[in-house]
Amino acid sequence: MPGRPQDPNTGYRVYIRFDKKYKYVAVQIPINDNNNKRLKYKIIQLGKIDDNLIFTPNVYFRLISPEEKRKFVFPKKWDLSKIDMNTKNENINKII
Repeated sequence: MPGRPQDPNTGYRVYIRFDKKYKYVAVQIPINDNNNKRLKYKIIQLGKIDDNLIFTPNVYFRLISPEEKRKFVFPKKWDLSKIDMNTKNENINKII
């Protein structure tokens, strides 16, 4: 694969994805495709966001490991108060 290899500790920027009248929080994670020797991106939805920028995590976000959650980079303006800190997501230390 051309170019330098990806750093495994790189953070993933979270963005708003629009689908009809709904707003979802999504992230693009790069995946190596060994067949075509190209880099592909997998879009993963992490939850919903309302008009007041309050993030509501979905089941996928709640079940991933704390190490993976720390890789997500959220914008400062978002309200992350609905993230349950007592379960698997300890603290999310990266906020833009």
